[in-house]
Amino acid sequence: MIFVPEKNGFRNFISLYRNKVYKLEIPAVRGRKTWGSCSGWILTLGLDLTIQLLNPLTRVCLSLPPQSSLQLRPNDARTPYCYRVIKRVFVFMKQQPPPRNDEGDSFVVIIYGPLYQLAVYRPGYTSWTIVKETATLNQFIGVAFRKDRIFALCKAGSLSVFDIDSLAAIDFDDPTPPENVKFALRKGKFNHLMLVESRGDILIVCKQQDSNRCGFPVGPVHFFVYTLDFINKQWVEVRDLGNRAIFVDKSGCVVVCGPERFNCRSNSVYFVADDMKRWLVGEVWIDLCVYNLADRVSEALGFSSEIPNDVLLPLWIVPTLE
Repeated sequence: MIFVPEKNGFRNFISLYRNKVYKLEIPAVRGRKTWGSCSGWILTLGLDLTIQLLNPLTRVCLSLPPQSSLQLRPNDARTPYCYRVIKRVFVFMKQQPPPRNDEGDSFVVIIYGPLYQLAVYRPGYTSWTIVKETATLNQFIGVAFRKDRIFALCKAGSLSVFDIDSLAAIDFDDPTPPENVKFALRKGKFNHLMLVESRGDILIVCKQQDSNRCGFPVGPVHFFVYTLDFINKQWVEVRDLGNRAIFVDKSGCVVVCGPERFNCRSNSVYFVADDMKRWLVGEVWIDLCVYNLADRVSEALGFSSEIPNDVLLPLWIVPTLE
């Protein structure tokens, strides 16, 4: 299901399972910036810099420490920049399925600030806990969670590992990034790289698309997926995900096992296509597409005509009703 914000407070939910578009009013997100996550929750930031965690389907809303509890330089805390402090959001559950209607053993990791540092929130915290070691490391662009370890991908392509309880750095002989990842890093296309965990695997999802002289995306989209070989300390390309599908948006990505139960295809990447030419002439639109990893071919899903104009960036939501 994809969550498409509108400026008037209503939200459109595009269900791939039922092949329909639903329009719902969710007052809790009106006037708030939103980020998606791999757990079905979204994080919202208000103009008053309060931060909340929301399940958009059950409407359960949890208050998190405000953005003011982050360690920011004076200039970073001023408007309008303060509204752009949070870069990416990751919500993880240490136990599955998540507890009913509360945070339980969940935790939130954000990448924030001009240094792209890491901050962590866990139930009971009164403020965001900064991962101190990241202040001297490279800027981070992606986070995944596996067996009580936080894996963080930086702009240099290296991988750092932190203990979830102490947040201390763990010695890790990280491998050389794949060539496609290096290319994206050299071009500064950090939003084309995503780190995600699936069935114990740590994956890098790399989006590849050419740009024109103005930096606008042009041409076909391709995706490359790599899994971390912990024994041989290297990234290995994955051409067959098996019974899994990847869903990519501006916030990151989520891997779904058994996608057929949601009327989706295995070994595929679902994404939102960009066409800046139509944005420039005022046609604010989205096209939902699916990319087959085996055939290296994209196919439009045909929802664009049903989605209202004047929308904001969409987010994938894996429904959790607990």
